[in-house]
Amino acid sequence: MKTHHFKQIVNSDGTITLSGLPAFKEIEIVVMYPDPFDLQEEMKRWFAEVRKDHPFANMSEDEIIQELRKTREIVWEERHANQF
Repeated sequence: MKTHHFKQIVNSDGTITLSGLPAFKEIEIVVMYPDPFDLQEEMKRWFAEVRKDHPFANMSEDEIIQELRKTREIVWEERHANQF
């Protein structure tokens, strides 16, 4: 396996042109950004949003269970109402 490193600026349309690659060979391209995506930080931000905006965020455990029971009953009726 031979490795070639290219440092290119991506055009405004999202394309780049590479030359000097071997003809008729299968190649693998890996795209890396200068500021790597930090999954752990992104997950922390996402969980903070969910905790802030989710309907259950400000409910007690009993209130959440009551809501889930309502949903369960609605789903059961929708799925099984015509079977009896």
